[in-house]
Amino acid sequence: MLNKDTFRQSYFLYLLMGLISFFIISADFLLKLSPLSSIQIGLPDFWISIFLVWFFIGHFLYLTEFFEGKEIYNIEFLLRTVFITGVVAVAAYFGLEYLPWLLLILKEGFENVDEQAIQTINPVFRHSIQLLHLYFFVVYYLIALVLFKKLIYVKKTKQEIILWNIFKGLLLAAPIFGFTNFRIPEYIIYGYLSISFTLILFLSVRIKWIAVLNMSEKWKIIVLLVFINCVSVVLAVKQWQMIQDNLLNLEIIRNVFLIIVVGMVNLYGVVALLGLIFNLPIAAVMEERSEQINSFQEINQIIQGKFKSEKVFEKLFNIGFSNTKAEVGWIEILNEGEEGDIYSNIDIDYSVVDGFNQALIEYAPAMANYNYIHIMNLKKEPKFDLVRSNFRSMLYFPITANKKLIGRYYLLKTYKNGFDTYMIRLVKTFIDQTSLAIENSELLERSFETERVKEELAIAKSVQKRLLPQSIPNNAIFDISCYSESAQDVGGDFYDYNSSDDKRFSLIIGDVSGKGTTAAFHMAEMKGIFEALIQLNLTSGDFLIRANNAVNKCLESNAFITLSYFQIYSKSRKITYSRAGHCPILYFNAKKEEFKYLDDDGIALGIIKDDSFKDHVQVNEIKFAAGDCMILYTDGIIENRHVRKNDNKSDEIEEYGYERLLKCALKHKAGSPEKMSRAILDDLEKFVFKNEDKKVKSKKTKNVESERRIALFDDITLVVLKFK
Repeated sequence: MLNKDTFRQSYFLYLLMGLISFFIISADFLLKLSPLSSIQIGLPDFWISIFLVWFFIGHFLYLTEFFEGKEIYNIEFLLRTVFITGVVAVAAYFGLEYLPWLLLILKEGFENVDEQAIQTINPVFRHSIQLLHLYFFVVYYLIALVLFKKLIYVKKTKQEIILWNIFKGLLLAAPIFGFTNFRIPEYIIYGYLSISFTLILFLSVRIKWIAVLNMSEKWKIIVLLVFINCVSVVLAVKQWQMIQDNLLNLEIIRNVFLIIVVGMVNLYGVVALLGLIFNLPIAAVMEERSEQINSFQEINQIIQGKFKSEKVFEKLFNIGFSNTKAEVGWIEILNEGEEGDIYSNIDIDYSVVDGFNQALIEYAPAMANYNYIHIMNLKKEPKFDLVRSNFRSMLYFPITANKKLIGRYYLLKTYKNGFDTYMIRLVKTFIDQTSLAIENSELLERSFETERVKEELAIAKSVQKRLLPQSIPNNAIFDISCYSESAQDVGGDFYDYNSSDDKRFSLIIGDVSGKGTTAAFHMAEMKGIFEALIQLNLTSGDFLIRANNAVNKCLESNAFITLSYFQIYSKSRKITYSRAGHCPILYFNAKKEEFKYLDDDGIALGIIKDDSFKDHVQVNEIKFAAGDCMILYTDGIIENRHVRKNDNKSDEIEEYGYERLLKCALKHKAGSPEKMSRAILDDLEKFVFKNEDKKVKSKKTKNVESERRIALFDDITLVVLKFK
């Protein structure tokens, strides 16, 4: 039995059958024109009909299978192929049509050649040309049909597939109407054509591919479709003229196959062209909306980076000016006691700016500071006589921040009613966003001086908490407990997990350099990197390499991230992990009854900016057994400190350290992960507050994540995992 690939490799048999059928039809027809035609030679009409069916269907099936095997997704390439095929067909068509003239001119001379002389050419030769015309005509339309099918299938649904299969069935059955041995009533033919063209109408409106084109691509496709439709019409008209000679002794109404093919190609070409033309205004609006969205994003990027007001105002001016199609405009940034900075599309003198400001204050003193003003016809406003020049319409927007006027935005046009409601609303939205950004920037500068910022940081802390897993569920192979707390309102510690299936569990713990809001932003970026890379099913080593590339692009040049990344396999009961400069893993081997620090090689993300980072990545493997335990933590645990005054009244600092952590873990190794976590945190708390009367005890609850009173020198995170 042939499989699909073998079948496609043999599709040339369809072409061979089609070519042989066309050769037999042509030979029979030309043989009847020979001097021997008085003798009864040639095939019966029934067999001529059979070979005509194979001529049509053989070429159709060949072209269908040929293009089906080609993954063509470029719409412009598809239509360019149709166009080039049509140009070749037209060139061959007219070349063959004028070939007899050329031959006669070469033989008799130009002055002796006319229409009557052409009739003296051998009729076999002239009709051979007509047969070739038919061949080029059929091949072009069939190529156009199967390539238009690919356009219909762009973003296809089950409905498109069903409709095309029904159409294909009707097309393959159509040649039956051409049999001359029995005549199917014409009313049946008209009914068949009605059904076929109803289906063609449904298929012709399948032009969803228009939505994936941008404006420049749409114009290219329109040009191609204009030429394709012209080529199709020219070939159809020329073939109609030749069919009038009843070349194959076949009435045009009974050539249902060609009627359906020509109808489908021409109708789809016209509908696609009209769809593109009518879509152009919408496309222009959509691209304009896309540009506006990009503008919002650009302003946000400028604001989120190192805030520079001049860049924000310059961007604001360019966006408003371009979206309103203003002819002249400027933004004046107010500086106390000085002439303000001006951003404009032309060289403008400050006296002109000041003149408009004075006229505006006279026009609307109360509004000039806090509300926009739209004047549709300056010619009717005498207060602007001295400054309006040849301008007729004006938009004015105040730029405020913290209820203070910081800038004035003017847009002018030389015709009245130049600004509509949409333009006004759009520019006002951009200005409001910019004003809010400026306010937020000023608020951030005095964030530690106001109560409002404390509230915002509390919200940020809540948001950051939600970025971390509230808990990691136990599973069939281990129990786990997690705890995380920031030294400030927000911090840079993070941990996360992924369990895409029952066979592999991914776990990550990390620490961003620095503290506070900067570390929190970087922590959120690392969270996004983890969520993106975890979908790629990478090894732990490849994960670190890709994460380092992402960190180098996202983080500031002086920032870095330490982390450890683990993949736990339940079936093989092994752990593969890689460290990137993070704290050593504290691992308990139940069989040996001992804890050991796994201090493997690795360097933090963001320190090495080139490909040499991969040379520092080490993939490690551990086989785990029931009772084994793994303790993961950030340096806030081991570096947390107890400070006391020595005899010289100076501070003496003692860190919690690796040794205390190991001893505490060993002491409580028999407990559950939750009990071990609580014991370690209690021990850390006692160490920090030892010998102090001010010690505030932690709440004794079953939840490890309960509030604790630990004087944090740095963010702390603790993850305890115990295998079953």
